[in-house]
Amino acid sequence: MYKVVHRCSNNKGALEEGFVGILESSATIVAGLVVAFAANWELAMLTLIFIPLILICGWIQVKYNGDTGTSSETKHKLQEEAGQIAKDAIENIGTIVSLCAENQVMQLFSNKSQCY
Repeated sequence: MYKVVHRCSNNKGALEEGFVGILESSATIVAGLVVAFAANWELAMLTLIFIPLILICGWIQVKYNGDTGTSSETKHKLQEEAGQIAKDAIENIGTIVSLCAENQVMQLFSNKSQCY
């Protein structure tokens, strides 16, 4: 039961983040056009020409960079593991330095943090 609730909350958060991002971007475009038309209508018309280009570039960026192929549950787990490694390293810094294990800890942390 816990897994189902956890998965639903992760999906809900992802949907809300996506919706908020779209809403914020739309509001920014509309506000920018209102200001542009108030300042100079010729420049605002020129700006309108570039909006489809900006939208296409954003779509391409999301398509190729937005999805790394790992699920949100896996990303969350990797983030927790990377955070735990950092916490343990900070708490045991004296031991790590005395064993000359700084590079190993950094490598372990970077492996976990690069995945998300």
